[in-house]
Amino acid sequence: MKSFRTILQHIIRIYFSTVSVIFVSMLIIFLSVSFCINPVIAADTDNNNKPVLKVIFSDDLKPWIFNVNGKLEGVYPEIIIELSNELNMTAEFMQYPLKRCEVMMEQGDADLMIGLKDTDERKKYIEFLKTPYRLSSTKVFYVRKGEKKKLEKFNDLYKLRIGTKLGTRYYPGFDDDKKIKKEDVNNEEQNFHKLLTNRIDALIIPEDRGEYLVSILNLNGKVEKASFNYPDGSPRFIGISKKSLYIKDLKKFNSAMKKMDDNGVLENLYMKHFLISII
Repeated sequence: MKSFRTILQHIIRIYFSTVSVIFVSMLIIFLSVSFCINPVIAADTDNNNKPVLKVIFSDDLKPWIFNVNGKLEGVYPEIIIELSNELNMTAEFMQYPLKRCEVMMEQGDADLMIGLKDTDERKKYIEFLKTPYRLSSTKVFYVRKGEKKKLEKFNDLYKLRIGTKLGTRYYPGFDDDKKIKKEDVNNEEQNFHKLLTNRIDALIIPEDRGEYLVSILNLNGKVEKASFNYPDGSPRFIGISKKSLYIKDLKKFNSAMKKMDDNGVLENLYMKHFLISII
């Protein structure tokens, strides 16, 4: 009898011990959910308690964006600063290669990106603002001075080696044609160097970007635009990641961008950087 009583007491102690453990575990879970012990995604704020926009840029693309001793400058950063001021927010800049930028936007690791064409693929993970910051982006081909007639029509491309920039989409008829001999480089400055050293026959580039590089690289008189070009009338937009915390404020972003356009802010920025002809 005494042995039975001892066994029963032992069983009761185990039972209440187990119940206590379960109770404590459930209590911890409840408190974690109720008081946010577990990590919860929240918008960052700066020292002035303004929401922080994580803005991502791809490679240097003067005059649109360029890195000066670790500071990003150019038209793109200035547009974003104006937009963030209009929204009473602070912009935090990051810069990575284009492919990584697209992945970060898809995953929600960045809120905003500028310099994008609103392709069907990108629309899957990016919401583009309604007001473009740029209305067109004509694609031109540069050749060596005196050789512009070498490229007068699309079919002439098949006879040439064309310099392209890694990861860049120009226009479908060109991008998807496997018969065109394309040679990728990391930046367009390299393509101009290859052109002048006869390692390629022509290079493709957005017209505004080409004009700028020809000027700062002192290539006037050394290169010229071919007769053939692609008048790309597709605009360029700022995009918000669909996984951004600020996607709920899309209407405010659209209103701010339209106000900037209506008030001449975009035009003034282009004039500052001598790009008024492209808007």
